[in-house]
Amino acid sequence: MQLDGSAITIERRKITGCIDLSVVFVREHFGTVATMTAFFAVPSTLLTWWLMANTESYLYVSLILFALLSPILGAVLVIGAGRRVFGDEFRVGESFSALRKRFWTLFGYMLLTRVLGGILWCFVLPPLMVVVHSGFIAEILYLESTPGKKVAARRKSLMSNLFWDLVGRGLAVFVFYALVVFGLFLLLERAAALLTGLQIMGMDFTTFLGLMAQDGEEFMTVMISHPLFITVLHALMWLVYPLIRLAWFFCYLDVRIQKEGWDVELDFRIEAQRLGKLA
Repeated sequence: MQLDGSAITIERRKITGCIDLSVVFVREHFGTVATMTAFFAVPSTLLTWWLMANTESYLYVSLILFALLSPILGAVLVIGAGRRVFGDEFRVGESFSALRKRFWTLFGYMLLTRVLGGILWCFVLPPLMVVVHSGFIAEILYLESTPGKKVAARRKSLMSNLFWDLVGRGLAVFVFYALVVFGLFLLLERAAALLTGLQIMGMDFTTFLGLMAQDGEEFMTVMISHPLFITVLHALMWLVYPLIRLAWFFCYLDVRIQKEGWDVELDFRIEAQRLGKLA
């Protein structure tokens, strides 16, 4: 696979390699990825701010909004990245155009996944298992062009014997996501306080940590209902999301290699094309 002139081979990668490759991909295609992300992040963040400032909305409203829209951005990223695997251009318009073709099928699967995840959460069970089990839906629908009736069977085929390995990878991706979002939030909070005196959480960070240790009720009040805090957190979640979604896409490539020897298949295709040109 080509990445702006750099050869990125289709080969086995651990989760750390998938994350590293996603960082490289975002860096090389920053403008395109930023445009795709802004299409969802800007209206979502503005709506979050309006809801928090003008209604009695809480953090969960922001999380629901993100949960509903982020898989759509994920599908757009997967479509573009999938094209790039074979050397095509990574373009915004073509990715959004392809998204429309099977949008309602994608939306249905996504909504079902979120509902099941919410039910598991209510029973104090990890919704990560549901998310992982349906994590390759965009790849199956758009990159493999699998008919709707065969999506479940194809998903089962990809996941068989690898499910718990993928749960471990999903946990690693989630931890990476949480750490990056927290790090960026802390950096932004410190910068805002030092440069402008603005307190994103309505208090300085030391006081916030003190609340977390001493007054759980007041701490949760800030966590779930402070407008600026939740809006900034929402924006940072969007900012980092392309990294983890592309890392998961590269996990999909790794699964294809493990299950189907996809790297060997691609080698044969390349060799056949080379021999065809020589003939």
